[in-house]
Amino acid sequence: MELEEKVKFFAAEMLITLSDKLSASQKITNYVVNAVDKIVQAVLSVVKKRLTDMCAEHEGVLDSNEVNQVLNELIDCSAFEGLKSPDDILTYIKEEHGVVMPEKVVFLRKDVLKGDKVVTEDVDFGYVVPFQPALKEVLSCPEVLECVKNPLPVKEGVFTSALDGYFYRNHPVVKEHPGTLGFNIYSDGIEPTDSASSKSGLHGTTLIYWSLLNIYPHLRSSVRAIFLLGAVKTSVLKKYGYAKILESFIETINKLKDGLHFMINGKYELFYGIFVCCCGDNPASAHIGGFKETHFANHHCRQCLVHFKDMYQHFNEDLFPKRSKESHLLQVEEVEAFYESREIVEQNPSVLYGINSRSALMNIEGCDVTKCLPQDLMHDTIMGTLKVEICCLLSHVLDKKEMTLKTINNRIAKFGKYFGANKPSEISANHLEKKNLRQTAAETISLAHILPFALRKWNVVTSKRESACDEANLNCYILRLQLLDLLMSKVLTFQDVDVIRATVKKHHTCFQALYPESETPKLHYEVHMGTHILLYGPPSEFWCCRYEAKHAFFKRLFRIKRCLKNLVKTMSFSHQRKQAGLMLLSKKGNAGPFLTSGNSCGAPIKTLVSKMPYKNVVSSEMPEIGPNDSIEKFVVCQVNGVKFKKHSAVVTAFHKQVPVFGEVQAIFRHIDKIFFVVRKLDTVAYERSLHSFRVKYTVPRSFEILRTSNLVHTHQLPYVKTIGGYFINVPSLNYFKKL
Repeated sequence: MELEEKVKFFAAEMLITLSDKLSASQKITNYVVNAVDKIVQAVLSVVKKRLTDMCAEHEGVLDSNEVNQVLNELIDCSAFEGLKSPDDILTYIKEEHGVVMPEKVVFLRKDVLKGDKVVTEDVDFGYVVPFQPALKEVLSCPEVLECVKNPLPVKEGVFTSALDGYFYRNHPVVKEHPGTLGFNIYSDGIEPTDSASSKSGLHGTTLIYWSLLNIYPHLRSSVRAIFLLGAVKTSVLKKYGYAKILESFIETINKLKDGLHFMINGKYELFYGIFVCCCGDNPASAHIGGFKETHFANHHCRQCLVHFKDMYQHFNEDLFPKRSKESHLLQVEEVEAFYESREIVEQNPSVLYGINSRSALMNIEGCDVTKCLPQDLMHDTIMGTLKVEICCLLSHVLDKKEMTLKTINNRIAKFGKYFGANKPSEISANHLEKKNLRQTAAETISLAHILPFALRKWNVVTSKRESACDEANLNCYILRLQLLDLLMSKVLTFQDVDVIRATVKKHHTCFQALYPESETPKLHYEVHMGTHILLYGPPSEFWCCRYEAKHAFFKRLFRIKRCLKNLVKTMSFSHQRKQAGLMLLSKKGNAGPFLTSGNSCGAPIKTLVSKMPYKNVVSSEMPEIGPNDSIEKFVVCQVNGVKFKKHSAVVTAFHKQVPVFGEVQAIFRHIDKIFFVVRKLDTVAYERSLHSFRVKYTVPRSFEILRTSNLVHTHQLPYVKTIGGYFINVPSLNYFKKL
């Protein structure tokens, strides 16, 4: 075979193997092709340099034997020498950057008989990433250090992040040392095996993460800003509690209170830090806080001592007796004294771990477990009370026989196309009966805003489109949507907290009157949302969505490796190696910054400004761009993780507290800045029954240029087109109280 043919054959063999044998995606194939081309070019550069050096030594004259000697030295060498095994790659990363590998934490050892020998084995164990060295590596990241050194300005009475909350701002360490590091942790269990498998439940794993709250919110939304603290089998954690798993974290936090020096970029720097809060769903938060996990406890609220019989009588937080650190410690001592007096403790000392009344968090100086476990917006509101109310409203419409479930599903599917990948799934009668919609959090939010449109029908008598549900039920549901928008807002004020508390009281009272059989503890949990906002900032800053997204790495890892011998070790080691590898690539400048805000564009299409349909508006508003200049156009782009394309709706400004909308006509980039050509829309009115704004096109047509960095609202805006006109939902915008 000719040499050129051999090269082509080996290249085709690699591509065929990747695509057909290893089932690699086209994205992976393209990456491998580009990477191999870079390696080949680097190898040719080495050959060129060696021949050039030899030529200089031999006064510009080389014979064929000398040339062959150089080529023979290289022809048997591999470009992947020293990198062929996972251990080799790990060694390389350690040498170039540093890896903080997990350490084994043993809870119980037993002597077992293996053959004719008695061997001591670790029976119950987990893996913990040492927190202090891990924090040093994170602080060495340039983007993180920039956030720590240059904190965002704080405006009194405005809450945009957890660092704006009163807990952080009023902490003694923060008052004495501005710029103090703030930390939160998150704990949740995952089941890597198939839920229908016979192995389901046997390999449940609890993952504990930590986050640095000083990272700017738009960067902290990246899963890379969530760092692993530990991994342990859920059954082991239930037996022994969090004390050993959190030991490294708690020890470092207590040291940071008095200050710790870290070697950053070749010099020692002093940092102070405090623990702010612990995020998680209700069972996980109750477990780590030392409370009963069951909803059947007499007092199952973590913030107050309301009896379960009184939870649905009142919705004013001031009417419930608050939990306090002192009373909680007294209860803990009583429980411990009770169990320590039993003979079972003498027979099996490890049973004390199972008491789980003294939370490991109590070992953090100044920590109060009755306040540091905020309610989760995703599980309590979106996946909790919102889903229940949707089921109740749909059941009400079906009971009235105004619409069939098939008609409702068809209409939801019709409007769902405006919500892209987050369009809701089909609803069955069984879902409504059990009040458990089979929808993700994103699908539930989409369904919530679609429902007012889907439940409208034509009234022959009034010749108008009206809701199929009763006015009282519709008003209650609109209150729920307004409350959802307030809780999802990225910016809240002290006045907004008052509105949230008033809306909670008004909505919950109405809901209880309409659906008395649908009591859920999560209705009561929302009563405490206002206090949590004052302490820790907007609920979207401590909800579980991004942590749930982090779980995807571990679930995908299990599907690839299928290793159950020591699952927690496999998960923790793989995660740390991946994180260190990404930091190394960022450090070398080959992969961009380690933390990004989620801004990206699709494939560029180069065109001249003079050939653009909107060349006049571009030339008039951007005179620095000439008609013969070439620019890059895009079909789609992402800004802070939100996808925009042609006909997407955006908020361009506010006029007397009412949003001004526009429709995206084109997307282009100039000097690394992304711009929209926007067609202006007139805001006709806010229609409360649809919880949407009615808009129309301006006459004559009017366009403007909008820089994506100037977007006043970066959420996706569903742009619904109906017979009655064009409507725009504005989720998570907190000005409805002013209309």
